[in-house]
Amino acid sequence: MKNEHYEELLNIKVKDKMLNKVLNDYITLKYNESFKQYINILINSFQDIEIKDLSWALLCNQIFVLNRGIKVLIIFYGYMLKEGIDLGEHTIFLKENIWILLGDDEKDYKISNYKEIYSLGSSPLGIIMVKTNKNKFVLNLNFYDIFLLNIARTFIKYLETENITYEGDRIEEFICDFENSLEKLGKLPNVIEEFGNDTFLIQFQYYQLKVKKTFALRNLKSFYIFLMDYFENSNPQHKVFSKKSGIDRNFLYRDNFNILFGKGYRVVYLNKYDEIPQNDKWLLAPNGYERYTTTLKGNEYIPLDFSRVGDSFLRNKMKKWFVKSRNCLKTLRASINNLFIFFEFIEGETTKQISGKVVNLNEYAPNNKSNLLISEHNILIFREYLKQKYDNVNTINGYVSSISSFIKFLDDEVDYFINPIIYDYLRIKSTESLNSKIILQEDLDKILETFKNRMLNGSYFDKMFFIFLHLLLTTNYRPNEILNLKINCIKDGMKEGEYKIDYHCKEDSATLEMQTKTSQGRDVDVNPSEYTIRAINEGTRVSRELLQEEQQEQEQEQEQEQEQEQEQEQEQEQEQEQEQEQGQEQEQEQEEEVVKNYIFIYKSRNKQIEGIKVDKFYRHFVDITGKLDLKGGPYSLYDCRTTYMTKLFENAVKEGNVYKAIIATGHKDVFTTIKHYIKPDVRSYLEAFYNIKLGNVTLQGRIVSELSEVDLDFSHDIKEITVKQGCGFCGGTCNGNKKIDCLICRNFIVTLDRIPYFEESIDKINEVIKNENIFHEKEHLVSIKKLYVSYLGQLYILKNKLI
Repeated sequence: MKNEHYEELLNIKVKDKMLNKVLNDYITLKYNESFKQYINILINSFQDIEIKDLSWALLCNQIFVLNRGIKVLIIFYGYMLKEGIDLGEHTIFLKENIWILLGDDEKDYKISNYKEIYSLGSSPLGIIMVKTNKNKFVLNLNFYDIFLLNIARTFIKYLETENITYEGDRIEEFICDFENSLEKLGKLPNVIEEFGNDTFLIQFQYYQLKVKKTFALRNLKSFYIFLMDYFENSNPQHKVFSKKSGIDRNFLYRDNFNILFGKGYRVVYLNKYDEIPQNDKWLLAPNGYERYTTTLKGNEYIPLDFSRVGDSFLRNKMKKWFVKSRNCLKTLRASINNLFIFFEFIEGETTKQISGKVVNLNEYAPNNKSNLLISEHNILIFREYLKQKYDNVNTINGYVSSISSFIKFLDDEVDYFINPIIYDYLRIKSTESLNSKIILQEDLDKILETFKNRMLNGSYFDKMFFIFLHLLLTTNYRPNEILNLKINCIKDGMKEGEYKIDYHCKEDSATLEMQTKTSQGRDVDVNPSEYTIRAINEGTRVSRELLQEEQQEQEQEQEQEQEQEQEQEQEQEQEQEQEQEQGQEQEQEQEEEVVKNYIFIYKSRNKQIEGIKVDKFYRHFVDITGKLDLKGGPYSLYDCRTTYMTKLFENAVKEGNVYKAIIATGHKDVFTTIKHYIKPDVRSYLEAFYNIKLGNVTLQGRIVSELSEVDLDFSHDIKEITVKQGCGFCGGTCNGNKKIDCLICRNFIVTLDRIPYFEESIDKINEVIKNENIFHEKEHLVSIKKLYVSYLGQLYILKNKLI
């Protein structure tokens, strides 16, 4: 030793020879000018202490009385442990976690207050190291329950492993309150399987009352995601949340989960055979129905707030109507919102204001049920309200149709009185159908130039819209099919770098994996052109930039939050106000990975990353094009697809390859293509579709929309005049030999409802032709087929005109 004074002091204070030697060796090892100031403190700490007394509790007691030199004392305990000296019951744990006694790596983390971490009565089992994206620091979890303590340690380790962003002080508050948050259970969990619906609800209610509830609930959500991941790896059969709890992983991952759950929203799986849920606020999970539509994504929930209907009886009936309805989900979604508005109106004050302006023609009729909400008078008032609010007949019809559907359901339920007169007020007004139209070339050029200039200005939304518009005008993909494209949808073909448009799938071409309207919920491979691939890749690049910017903004917001909290730490009232402002839309920074996988995403007003809905692009298109001087306008977004498909067909006709255009449409029903895209070229289309050249075919029969247009004697059963396997009707008298085929007879009458019979007859004759080996017989059959196809073409033309 450099100074004999310290040796003398050591011999006086520390009588235990082994402990004296260890101290002497340590001081000799560490001795330098900076260490000299702590030698007396270190020696005095072990005055009258024997080596058998060494323990964690002793260390905490020694630290409690010290004002300086605490770090040196802790490191000395670590040195003794490495030298093989026993430190009592926690020796093994401390050896496995030597960092608790600082050691040489203490510079890698920080301890803000040693006396809090190494506090009296604490256990080293509760000391954990927390790693954030910025630093590491140490916490002491003073849990009485060892099982909960181990769960907490495992949870912190999970956050580190999964690289989940969190702030240390907030996780400390959450963990330190964890044991208390379970007190209302009566009995604390002693196995991890006991965490589930009940524990979550109790803990949610507990943390919701905390001053910093936003961050506490954030961490609670992370904890239950950790549990779900834990069981997914260790026991997949075990479910943390049951279906009845109204919580699933998708809901839990949502940024606004805590807000929605706090308001009472629960996940409901659409199933017509399940019991009707009792709770009034639903997050409707399509439960597989999204596979049959391109308007919904698998992770998308539909919020339904039945509490908007005040009458509890009708509210429950509406739930049943919704679940049991045979309508498609898209229609139901619109109908239920119409009904909510209807009930809010008739149960609200607006009804009284309009009531005096409406004369009920049936007021004189006796009605003992006049107090019912669903009455002819209320419907009349609501129709008057709609008339004042909307000019669009289609909008009004949508409301009336929804109300009518629900009332018919109630009528069938028997236990609610529906006055038959009501149906007189639920009639739909006739209106012209809104057919798509082709955008004139000069208008299309102007539209494209406008959106291109907007795109070049650098707006994220304008960039994404221009990419969307490009795909809409250069591919046969529908709007929602484009919006459902994912970042990994391009699949490389066999030959590297070879991209070409090919309607017949080949091995050596790149494919695009996507869900289409006609794919029955399955992903199908579509062969994209080089330009399509470029557009999709550009959309992917732009949307990934948005996600990177979002991540950077979140990190900056976190830094600002921490600075604000430090400045306002001593002013609790101001801090509470700050929490309330931040709490509305800030949830755990665990974005829905499913949403991030889509190309067409954007940041909503509440700063959440969401998938772009077609309505948003639709309104943008109408708003911008509505300000342009367009010769054939106004146009809608859906006219873009009509324009592409029509031009595709016209070009195919010019090139003599109509069949390629037929395949490109993706339609299973011939008339769907003819109705929407094929105007003067029905004949060419059918020739290609049925693989036949019609030539100069003259049809002798009459083609009408229905039999009532023809002067016939209907004294006999209609079946008696039905001929040609249902394809038409006989309007005259055939000779006994029946040498004249109905298809070339002047008395042959064909109506629009015969289309399916003609299609079936063509399919049958195709089979006969394929199996016929005699040449002149095959020629005869082809002639008959020409007649069938010609009649079918005329029927389609008539049907299209009527529509």
